[in-house]
Amino acid sequence: MRLHLNELEGIFMKRLIIIVLSVVAISAVVAGGFIADHTHEQGALGHSGGTDSSGCHTNSKTGDYHCHNPK
Repeated sequence: MRLHLNELEGIFMKRLIIIVLSVVAISAVVAGGFIADHTHEQGALGHSGGTDSSGCHTNSKTGDYHCHNPK
């Protein structure tokens, strides 16, 4: 059985779409895990804040020293 050019193009496009959607889905999962890990480290509403080795820093507005993730 011989396939016509249009049929080959259709098969190619379907495979290309499946590959692209797979890459997008995998990227979304990886990015979601990366974001979740960093959100957990900083707290849900946290900030990077330049913490020291103990996860603490001085609040520049109040002068208070506090820890986000005490070790």
